[in-house]
Amino acid sequence: MTSEQQHFSGLILAGGKSLRFGADKATALIRGKPMINTVADVVADVTSELIVSVASVEQRYDVKGSFVEDVFQNCGPLGGLHAGLSVASNEWILCASCDLPFVEVDDLVRLMEQARLPATAVVAIDSRDLKHPLCACYHASLLPVAEAHILSGRFAIHDLIDRAVLRTVRLPDRSLTNINRLSDIEESNLL
Repeated sequence: MTSEQQHFSGLILAGGKSLRFGADKATALIRGKPMINTVADVVADVTSELIVSVASVEQRYDVKGSFVEDVFQNCGPLGGLHAGLSVASNEWILCASCDLPFVEVDDLVRLMEQARLPATAVVAIDSRDLKHPLCACYHASLLPVAEAHILSGRFAIHDLIDRAVLRTVRLPDRSLTNINRLSDIEESNLL
């Protein structure tokens, strides 16, 4: 780990309801390993601390890291990001959703290399220039912005990045493929 990476906290977003999946997708086995562990291992390789954002304290996983419960419930990923930013010990958070089993260390390092002020968010984009805010770096200065959005009922994380000083990094489409349905695992030959 480089000295620059030591200034990043890793945040795994695992508080979703997994409605389309039909069960807790974080525990779905990908090549014999829970999906959340696959993502957590990659994030832990490049950050100095690992935080797992969960909707409630009952939601625990076998991941080496600390757990943080959403302060504001039912706010989607923005609630998890807010919770992570509120407890992180570093200025920057490297954020990854628990359903990104193809993301690799090199992808995350590329994001982290662009995370420097005046930017306050570095978001992955795909080949179609679509933003992927659940594979991104966020600066601690966005915590009050996230809280203000939540308190005003604006839960879309895209609204938050619209308020950020944004940099984007193009990553391979495969790295940004998320698993939303059990059929996504089967189609990706990940069983």
